[in-house]
Amino acid sequence: MKHYRILCSFFLSVVFSNLFLSCAGDTESENDAGGAAVFRNIIALYPPNSLGDNSYYDDISYTLHVFARENNALMADIVPADSKEAEENLKTALETVIPGAENLILCADSLYLSFLEKYDLTPLAGRQILVLDAREQENTAISTVHLPDYGVSMLAGSVAKSLSSYFGTDVKCLCMLANETNPNFLDGMKGFIQGFGADWNGEIYDVWDPFFDSLFDSGEVEKYIKESSFITMKLDDVPDDGAWTGLNANLRIYDNLFSLQDPQTAYGFNFYYPLCGSSVRGIGLCAQDCSQKSPFLFAGVNVKNSVYSEYIPFYVVKHIDKVVSLCLSQWVSDKKIPHYQEFGLETGFTELVINEDDSKWNSKELKEAVEQGKEAAIKKEREYEAEQSQ
Repeated sequence: MKHYRILCSFFLSVVFSNLFLSCAGDTESENDAGGAAVFRNIIALYPPNSLGDNSYYDDISYTLHVFARENNALMADIVPADSKEAEENLKTALETVIPGAENLILCADSLYLSFLEKYDLTPLAGRQILVLDAREQENTAISTVHLPDYGVSMLAGSVAKSLSSYFGTDVKCLCMLANETNPNFLDGMKGFIQGFGADWNGEIYDVWDPFFDSLFDSGEVEKYIKESSFITMKLDDVPDDGAWTGLNANLRIYDNLFSLQDPQTAYGFNFYYPLCGSSVRGIGLCAQDCSQKSPFLFAGVNVKNSVYSEYIPFYVVKHIDKVVSLCLSQWVSDKKIPHYQEFGLETGFTELVINEDDSKWNSKELKEAVEQGKEAAIKKEREYEAEQSQ
């Protein structure tokens, strides 16, 4: 994105903050001691095509804009079209730090870590760089916060297993990944497998593999998928476009799942665990259209799916809005966001919430499954994160 596009985004953000968030006064705010005014400037960099997901990234943006309104800060949301533009945006943001101001460059995705590695990011007065959902970095000029996916997904796996009483048969689960390069999705997949107790073959299939296998090969993949209780597939068919691909592929996931749910194919999936961002909406639409011929349930993961609540027994929630609010508070009060912070299942910033809006499943039974599995999930998450940090 060119410099003028960045500046235009700044202008529009300020205008919209003034008009719709009632941002009054000038762009200076009193410091905590009531002394000299502080000028604050926030640039939020998102992964491609992310805003508008009605949950995770929108929660980040909303939290930032509320803060900007209450603290009379300049605020810009920058959303690139692809990973190349994302890197250009970061470069421009690093070059547009306002002297004499408190500047925060917030990267809403770990996608930006590989770009940040290319710069000599020595600590700079008046500038802080925060990367969300990323593990600790050696560079002390970068602050990161991590919301582990392992523990809450392990809990989700154990609760999904307990749905066998609802189905009247064993649960057959498909874990749908947006792609196999995003480390958070892989953490979540591994945690779910642990909780589900799956005998997994270690393969992450492309969504088209069973169809092409049955047409052109021996049919071994199709046979394995039909016989196994747990399968992992990925949506991504553009592997060179970065870890964000597959996050907004509603039509593709709808078409693929509709084919997988066709009674004639006899795959027999009755539960889906979606680690694919807003693509989960395609699963909801498919659940509606398949409700008569081959019904299934799925987990709500970081997306508000109340319209599909009759197919969602539980939600996996990452309270990124609360995390961002905490970091902003640290930025204002302590003048420094800590180098690394972790908010896992034990902290309550990630949690599994049972859907009590529908009476089709036994929510009491599901809540009991949560209580029975939570301590084990917390322990396993600690062990897993300790291994990852070595």
